[in-house]
Amino acid sequence: MTSAELLLGIVAAGGASAAAYTDWRSRTIPNVLTYGLVSAGLLIGLMLNNTASHALGLVVGFVPALLLFYMGSIGGGDVKLLGGLGAILGYPMVVDVLFWSLALGTLGSLLVVVLSGRFRELVRGFVLLVYSFVVPGAPKVPPVNDIKIPLAVAIAGAVL
Repeated sequence: MTSAELLLGIVAAGGASAAAYTDWRSRTIPNVLTYGLVSAGLLIGLMLNNTASHALGLVVGFVPALLLFYMGSIGGGDVKLLGGLGAILGYPMVVDVLFWSLALGTLGSLLVVVLSGRFRELVRGFVLLVYSFVVPGAPKVPPVNDIKIPLAVAIAGAVL
């Protein structure tokens, strides 16, 4: 591991940890943190003569997260955080962060649903969702939007 890779890892871990802390406490991720990660990532890419990797990491981290945001699955701060981490880590490292963020976030969500006593509701909704795809004209199931988790905690877990 080079000193540049170590520096990138430290910056990514620090940024993700700070985002996890603020997301856990207030369910928000400050713009100054996410935009700072983007700026630092692109600047580091310039200094290392590896701008393409860091710019592509920004896009690869941001675009899939933006799609999840438009589907109502994650918040805007999470989108910007994943973009910022993509800019810091570059491509292809951001792909691993995306995968593990979604895996840890899914596990965390299931844990919250089970602990809140709503697992039966989740299974019923999933079965009805599948049924509505198979049977034309079947009633659509409204999503359960009242359970929220701080996804930045899962993202920090993926980075660390």
